[in-house]
Amino acid sequence: MKTKRFLRITLIIMMVMLSTYIISTSTSAEVYEGECGPQQHWTFNPETGVLEIKGKYQLYDYSKTPAPWAPYGEQIKELILPNIFYDDEDSMAFVTLINCEKVTLSEDSSRYYVEKNCLIEKTTNKLLLGFKN
Repeated sequence: MKTKRFLRITLIIMMVMLSTYIISTSTSAEVYEGECGPQQHWTFNPETGVLEIKGKYQLYDYSKTPAPWAPYGEQIKELILPNIFYDDEDSMAFVTLINCEKVTLSEDSSRYYVEKNCLIEKTTNKLLLGFKN
């Protein structure tokens, strides 16, 4: 009788432990984040495929070193950019985003606009970033 009771209790404990493990491993994907410029922050959510950059100032120069989100470049489907100053070197920060399907500005911009997944400077119509449609 004691053996059956012991086995039942052991089985219940094992079931609780297993269900706890299943719940903990089925939570949402890890979000990657870091700094990418003075007062600039990036986040990438692999579950949604969204890379978002937030901040007020220019990005670090990634023309000679890979951007911190480069390892996730193939997974990034959407890029959300703040209304900051962009130049030719900044396009190198996004060179690994080969599957990006959408680029948006996080706020209205007097300097840039987005058309057909391209970031364009308003005054010169200069293409700064372009992604497939």
